[in-house]
Amino acid sequence: MTSTPVFKGAKPISIKIEPWTDFPRQSYSIQGDDFCHTKPLTVKLNAKGSRSTVNIKETFSHKEGKWNIEDDVKLWFDLQNNHSLYTRIKSSNYIKVHYDHGITELFTKKWNIYGTYWTDKSLSKNSFRIGAASLHEKCDSDTRIRAN
Repeated sequence: MTSTPVFKGAKPISIKIEPWTDFPRQSYSIQGDDFCHTKPLTVKLNAKGSRSTVNIKETFSHKEGKWNIEDDVKLWFDLQNNHSLYTRIKSSNYIKVHYDHGITELFTKKWNIYGTYWTDKSLSKNSFRIGAASLHEKCDSDTRIRAN
């Protein structure tokens, strides 16, 4: 069983296509998100290496007379043998770790095997997700299991 890269340094299929394992993007609403009197400052730092990416977002907001700082940190590491590790941590009580084993050839078929662990910061809520995608030039199938 070997794992072969599709594109060196590219995000794996399980992250960039599927919303089930995707790291969701922030919703955008000009009516509520970007007015300077509620969110006067947003700072973003993006650093991309040949085998890793770091995204940091700090949002300063002012609502009902109180100042608030929200953190959002995303890390992606391209591991050896086309394996990948993603993490996302948000100050709003959100921690996610996603492992993608890469495309593997098993029984003369190509498979993409991946798993996700999600929890809150107190580790009181947990979700485990495992998926296996069968990749074929004419038809792909994806099977997933989730346990909370």
